[in-house]
Amino acid sequence: MFPNSVSLNSSRLKNLLLICVLALGACQTDLLIPCNEVEELTGEICREFIEVNDLPVGTVEYSYDTLKRVNRKTFKNNSNSTEKTLSFEYADNRVSAVIESTENASSRIAYGFDEADSLVSVAYFSEGQIDSLLFIDRLDGKRMTERLEVSDDMVRFQEYRYRQSDGILDRISFYTADSALRFYQQYEFFQDGTERIEKRSTEHLLQQKTVIRRNTAGQTTLVEIKDPQDEPLETSTFTYDADGGIICAELVKPEENRKTTYLYH
Repeated sequence: MFPNSVSLNSSRLKNLLLICVLALGACQTDLLIPCNEVEELTGEICREFIEVNDLPVGTVEYSYDTLKRVNRKTFKNNSNSTEKTLSFEYADNRVSAVIESTENASSRIAYGFDEADSLVSVAYFSEGQIDSLLFIDRLDGKRMTERLEVSDDMVRFQEYRYRQSDGILDRISFYTADSALRFYQQYEFFQDGTERIEKRSTEHLLQQKTVIRRNTAGQTTLVEIKDPQDEPLETSTFTYDADGGIICAELVKPEENRKTTYLYH
């Protein structure tokens, strides 16, 4: 961030520079292109900077409509060439469709909601033709089943189970089209906001475990995925500024370290 490009009096900007440098030294602010100063968009994300294995690989540019809703994300490579765009459509102030466009192809995802504003269907299109449909069945607002259909044939589905004592999610079971159990995920929630998910086989053998940690505002700060021997498969960390805006995200895998720095108007 530099003078004449964005207000240096912005508290979010100060938090971005300070926290990224001190808390996550991996966030490289010296490589960043400053945002344009747009008064009506102050406090909104303007750009993501992406690095893989400490090398910059591209950016994601944000555009907004008159209601300050993101209506487009443009993904660019290091040569500043556009690789793809995501366009967002809204209905009743919620995302109703996402369109992905590349030089040679386009796809669309359309979302359907019920009277309670709960998601009940997702339609996937490619080049204008429908590829598949996801249907979500609910009871008292809670997801009970999801089924994916291709050409009117169900290809897989999953069932949700909740604890009788407090109604908290307990298990999600994943099935093939012929109702054979593939695996299930067991959920456990703790008072400090930590969530633990265990993926188990049909023989109840542990295949993978995930731990999700959150801050006092309920924002995810850490996601750890490990194998049954407790060896890390991937770890994601997220850092926020004092206003609750995300400023840094880092994904670490054995073969890759991916970092994203968020800049604000």
